Parts: sequence; C-alpha cells; structure tokens
Amino acid sequence: MKLYISLTSPFSRKVRIAMREKDLDAEEIVVNPWESSAELLAVNPLSQVPVLMTANGPIFDSCAIIEYLEDFDGEINLVPLCGSRWPVLRWMRLADGITEACLNCFLENKRPPDQRNMEIKQRQMAKIERALQWTEERMPDAEFLLNERLTIADISLGCALSYLDLRYARDWRRGRPNLARWHEKICLRPSFKDTEPVE
Repeated sequence: MKLYISLTSPFSRKVRIAMREKDLDAEEIVVNPWESSAELLAVNPLSQVPVLMTANGPIFDSCAIIEYLEDFDGEINLVPLCGSRWPVLRWMRLADGITEACLNCFLENKRPPDQRNMEIKQRQMAKIERALQWTEERMPDAEFLLNERLTIADISLGCALSYLDLRYARDWRRGRPNLARWHEKICLRPSFKDTEPVE
C-alpha cells in the first residue's frame, strides 16, 4: 500500500497513527495538496490528503481509510463493531470538527489582510472553544476516552489538539486541566511521537 500524506495534515497523521497502532505498513509519500501536483491528482482529483492506494484503487478521506484499515485482522480494533461504536464515532467527529474549524481559521489568516472575513474566523473560533469546553467537561479520569483502551476517538482527539498547538492563536489548555493532562499522556505513545507535525 501507498499512503499519500502531508506532514502537517492532522488527517494524514490520524491515519499514520492508526496504521502504526495496528502494525500495518504503507509507503508514505509526502505531497503538497496546495500545489495539486500531477502525482497527487492521479490518485485523488480533489487534491486532498490522506489518500491510501490499495490493490483495488485509491481510498480518499481519513474516516474512509480508517474503516478500510479495520478490515485487516489484528489484535487492535480502533472502531468497535457494536456497543460503544457510536460513542467512539461521536468523539471522532467532534475532534474532526475542531480540526476543520482550526484549518478554516488558518486558511482565512493566509488571505491578504484586506480580504479576510473576521465573521467567518470568529465563528470558527467559537466552534473550537465550545467543543473544547464540551470535551473538558466530559474527560474521563482515565488514560483513554472509552472502554479503557485506545480507539480512533483517542487518536482523533489527540491529533486535533496537537493541530491546535501548531495553528491556533489561543492557548487551548488555559482553564482545561483535564484535557491538557490527557493530551500530554496520549502524546507519549510511540505512534504519536513518531508522527509529530513537521513544517
């Protein structure tokens, strides 16, 4: 398999961590989705990462890739088949929403100052702050979010918070000790250390 990634993309990182946790191998190919290179467009006309190239063709989007990886036999299932599946997916989508809002703020900041829309940016920042507070109030006093084991919920939230460290203007840890403590611990995992964002 080949995995097309950006080293700063939190969605690429989510898949990279999942593959390491499941002990799956893929050749990682670093591309710049903003340049829409012929190499990337050949596997994804949307010019987005990550893309997993399989024997049956490319799979777009981190969530779809995670579902595909779950088809591989292994000791670790990151998305439960039943029971806690929906709570896990709820956490994952909340984390992805934080990431998407942060990305929107980052893109707005890249526009020329006279073309920036502060209303859009403030709306995205409000989403982030609400989601962080919701998360802080529901953080378990445990290593993992659910079921006392690692799931895609933990990976997604860990990637989202690390992306805030990279791109967000505010200190998200302030007033959120539970969230800060949990993030510090999850980042000690080898899979997280091995995939830290690189500018």
